[in-house]
Amino acid sequence: MKKYISYHNNGIKHEEFYQIDGKKEGKCTVWYANGEKELVGYFKKGKPCNIWMNWDENGCYDWVDMDGVWTKEIFYFK
Repeated sequence: MKKYISYHNNGIKHEEFYQIDGKKEGKCTVWYANGEKELVGYFKKGKPCNIWMNWDENGCYDWVDMDGVWTKEIFYFK
């Protein structure tokens, strides 16, 4: 298993994931350029699986997807 990390132009981590035989495997995390977490998801043999969670640029939880089924969307009122 090989670990990959990419960075935004400002030096903040952009994406971190693992690959086996050229395919994403396991946890994948993506960050916005401001450093807030954007997405956490999982891959099995290069295909999305399991749970996927998303946050907006302010760090507020946005939505979750379970094996391709969108289970919840969160709305915030200011």
